[in-house]
Amino acid sequence: MRPCRLQGVGLALTTPARMGRKERNGAAAMLSGLWRMRGDASDNLPHPAQSRRRARLRGGAILAGLAVLTATPSALNVARHREPGNVAVGFAAFGTLLIAVVSQLMANSDWSVWHLRGERNHLLAARTMTGWRTIDLTGIRRVHLCSLPDRYRPGAHEYLVVIDASGSRIGVKTTDEAAIRSIHDAVVASTSTGVRVSRLALISLGIHRREFHRYLPCRNAHPLLYALAIWIVLIAIYSSAVTLLQQ
Repeated sequence: MRPCRLQGVGLALTTPARMGRKERNGAAAMLSGLWRMRGDASDNLPHPAQSRRRARLRGGAILAGLAVLTATPSALNVARHREPGNVAVGFAAFGTLLIAVVSQLMANSDWSVWHLRGERNHLLAARTMTGWRTIDLTGIRRVHLCSLPDRYRPGAHEYLVVIDASGSRIGVKTTDEAAIRSIHDAVVASTSTGVRVSRLALISLGIHRREFHRYLPCRNAHPLLYALAIWIVLIAIYSSAVTLLQQ
């Protein structure tokens, strides 16, 4: 027996190395059925504008829940002992750092990214931390690179962040060749003069240097710097809130 992974379906099937015609026909019928079911399921995916609203609501709910969990120990200690306590302060520092980091990673997808077919072949769909997101490949407005440092596997956590005209965004791993190919084709085929693409994103997409002048430049994302800035702001808010509770 040998394993066979079918790209796009996301299922690992174990099939014999040699199959008869009847078995092959049965397997082909089963796989075509899986493709039909996958196509039916894609009809339930939200449109880009709808996925953006859902992502904001779910992301806000996640961050609000983390904020409540972070602030509760300190609030209880201040109410009882007029001091937050060292453990609660440490917990708050970790919680605010977690909020700052998570807020930068919500659009990134570490799962399968699908280029839909049929009437919705202009959409790219991906599952993220806040659920399914879709972007319109015919309305791309910005593409930039988002890199997370990895000591042991350089480049293993690089994402190409694509934003369409509705504001919906998806971070696609640069190792996902099929998704990168779809984005490349969409960027090259774009007739808009307002598409912003960073230099590193153009290199990741494999676009020739002679074509760089077609796109407006933009900056790459620096999630760790943004997370650090957010963390400092959250620490300042936490300190001010504790001071007010103690008065």
